[in-house]
Amino acid sequence: CGDGAKAAEIVKEIKQASPFMKIRYCPIDISGYMVEKAIETFKKLGVDEIVEFQYNISDFENLENVTPLLRKGNYKKNLILLLGNTLGNFEIHELLYEIRTAMEKNDLFLLDTAVDDNKQEERAKIYAKSKVFDDWLIHVPLQLGLEQSEVELCGRWKNSRIELYYTIKNDKEVKFQNKTLQFNKGDQMIVLVAYKHDKHDLMSYLNIHFNDVMIKISKDHGKALALCK
Repeated sequence: CGDGAKAAEIVKEIKQASPFMKIRYCPIDISGYMVEKAIETFKKLGVDEIVEFQYNISDFENLENVTPLLRKGNYKKNLILLLGNTLGNFEIHELLYEIRTAMEKNDLFLLDTAVDDNKQEERAKIYAKSKVFDDWLIHVPLQLGLEQSEVELCGRWKNSRIELYYTIKNDKEVKFQNKTLQFNKGDQMIVLVAYKHDKHDLMSYLNIHFNDVMIKISKDHGKALALCK
């Protein structure tokens, strides 16, 4: 759910179109901090009911166990939101299968994701030079016992995904969790992947898993919004 800001825009549109519809918002995130932030966002919207319980601290790979807990009282239909290019961080068929398996006949699934616009090689190089990405990802090698001066952030477009990885500059042996790790000069440590599917491939993948798919592409051809039944 992140901070709930994108979902809030969807709910605003629903409430405007159907003012008397009862809505219950159930944020799901692997981070309890983000669940709390999403709840704060939705409290400002006046949503009828916000559900917060232990199963919210989860991810989409556990969705099949979460959705049955949401079908209580007057709330029989789920609108599952996957926004902010979250799809790009997963193997697409595994995740779509998990979502489809968790849905009932009248449920809806709304997906917002980036698509391949033939600029991914350029983006990968830009991300690799970004101090923002380096400051975010450097904690992985640091926690393993490497120094920032001993690695270099690099990027590439490979296997239909942007890969950011650290290249090891020199041979080094480190102690980690009672184990000895040997890093060699030139070793690569992948720390982030982001899949970018061609829009036609994305449509094909969605049609494999869902019966009814409507997809819209943004004017800059970089984003897709898909509604699936």
